[in-house]
Amino acid sequence: MSGELKPAAAQPEPTEARFSIRALFVATGVVAVIAAVVGPLVRSLQPDAQLRLLIAWGAWLAATIVWIGYQARERASAECSAGKSLLRLPMFDEKLASASPERRWINFGGAILLTLLLLTTMSHSLVNSPNPLEKFNLLDAAFTILFAAWWLARLVSICMWRNNVRFCESGVLWDQQVLLWDHIIEQRWNGSNGVMLELKGIDQHGVERLLKIPVPIQQQAAVQAILDAKAAHGPSMPRGPLIHTLVCLPLSTSVRRPWWPRYTGAVLVFAAFVGALYLAGSSLSGIRGFDSSILIGILLAGATGSWWWRRTGKLAGPALARLSGRRDALALLLILPAAGAFFVIGQSIGWSYPWVAYATGTGFGFTVVVAATYAFGKQLDLRANGLVLKGACYWPWAQVRVTLWDSEKGGRLVFARGWRRIVGWVPTEQRAAVDALLKEKLANPIDAERQTG
Repeated sequence: MSGELKPAAAQPEPTEARFSIRALFVATGVVAVIAAVVGPLVRSLQPDAQLRLLIAWGAWLAATIVWIGYQARERASAECSAGKSLLRLPMFDEKLASASPERRWINFGGAILLTLLLLTTMSHSLVNSPNPLEKFNLLDAAFTILFAAWWLARLVSICMWRNNVRFCESGVLWDQQVLLWDHIIEQRWNGSNGVMLELKGIDQHGVERLLKIPVPIQQQAAVQAILDAKAAHGPSMPRGPLIHTLVCLPLSTSVRRPWWPRYTGAVLVFAAFVGALYLAGSSLSGIRGFDSSILIGILLAGATGSWWWRRTGKLAGPALARLSGRRDALALLLILPAAGAFFVIGQSIGWSYPWVAYATGTGFGFTVVVAATYAFGKQLDLRANGLVLKGACYWPWAQVRVTLWDSEKGGRLVFARGWRRIVGWVPTEQRAAVDALLKEKLANPIDAERQTG
C-alpha cells in the first residue's frame, strides 16, 4: 500500500577522507601568501632560472597533491574495513601515549620549517649552480621534491586523521591503518604513565603495528567491554625467540640461550656492512657516477622492499604462531654474481658512458643490500593462509611443503617453495602447537609427519 510507512535506510557514517570547503580556502590562502612573498624574488631572476624554479615547484606541488590523494583513498578504505564507530578517544601519536595537542602543534610547525628549508635549499641549488641541469643536480632536486612532498602530505594527515582513534565494529582505526579484531595479537593495560592500552596487531596491509592508546579513567570500562566482546576470542599465538626477548633479559641469561650466537653474528655482520657502505661512499671505484649512485640503489632497495611487503602480506590472514627464521642462502648464488657483474661493468665502461656508471652503481647498491638481508634472522609468522617472513615474502599454504622438521632435538623447521627455502627454529614449548598447525595447514601432512624427528 502506498500509505504504509517504510523503515528509513541506515545513514552511512560520514567519512573523514574528504576536505571541507574551509580547508580548501585555508590552503588557497596559504598558497596566495607564499606567492605574494616569493613572487618579487622570482621576477628578479634570469628567465632561464625562473623557468627552472617554476618547473621544480610545479613538480613538487603535483607530487604533493598526488600523495595527499593517495592518503585520502587509504583512509577511506580503512574506514570501510573498520565499520561503524563504537567509541572515539583523543590520540595524537601511536607510539608516544603522553603526546598532547601542544606537542602535536610543535611537530606540525617543525615539519613546516623542514619543508620550507628543503625547498629553499633546492631552489638555491637550481639557481646558483654552475651547471644546474647536470644529472647529479637533477637527481638531488628530484629527491628533495619527493621528500618535501611526503612531509607536506604528512602534515595533512596530522591535521585530519591523527587526532583520535576509533574503536569500530570490525577493528581499531588509527590514521590510515585498521587493526581488525581477529588480527590483534596482544592487548594489555599499562598503568605506568596513567591508564594506557597497548594493542599489537597486523593491519590491512599485513604490516605489524603497535598502538599505545591513552584511555581516560571514566572510559576504561567502556573500552574493556568492547575488547571483551570483540577481541576476547582472537587467536592465542605462541611466540618464539625474537631479538627483543634477548634485550629484555639480563646479559648473564641471554648468553646462555641457544639463539644468542645467531643474533650476535647478525649484529657483527650488520656492523661490517655499515662500515663497508661508509668506505664505499667515499670512493669505491673512482668513478663519480658509479660511486654516487650506490646510495640510490640502497634507497631503492629499501623502498622496493617496503612496497613489496605491503603488497604480499595483505592476504596472509591472522597470525597463529610466531618464530624466528631466515631465508636459505641458496639464492645468494644468483645475487652475489649479479652484484659482481654490476661492479665489473661499471669499472670497465663507466668511464666512457656516464649512464652506464649510474645504472651499474644503482644495481650494485641494490643487490648488495638484498644480499645483506640474508645474513639476518627475521620474524617468521605461521598465519591462517600461509607463511610470512617479515619484510621478505608470503607463501600460501597450498604452495608450501616441509623438507625437514626436527621436532625432537633442535627444533629446526625447513619450508620449501620450488627451489627456495625458509629455515625456522621452534623452541621446545611451541613444538606441539606448531606440529598440530602443520598437520592442519599443509597439503601433505603425512609427508611432514614422516619427516618428524
